[in-house]
Amino acid sequence: MTEEIVDVGTIKSRLHEAVDNIDDVDFLKALAETISMKYIPSDTGVLTENQKKALDKSYEDYKQGKFLTEEQANEKVERWLRE
Repeated sequence: MTEEIVDVGTIKSRLHEAVDNIDDVDFLKALAETISMKYIPSDTGVLTENQKKALDKSYEDYKQGKFLTEEQANEKVERWLRE
């Protein structure tokens, strides 16, 4: 059994070392997938100011009850497709 490490810096350092020394592609892909559940690189998903404003407006609409359920949206799409 390995010793318990509680210092974040030590954990990160050991992980960096381990990743640098592992050549198993499948294992590294699985590790990358696990990490992606908690970490999004800062250069990914950067929103423009207009996108941020649109999201803020959407959130305000949601809080005010101005939204459709999935069923309502599907019904609306069905009506549009019949027109």
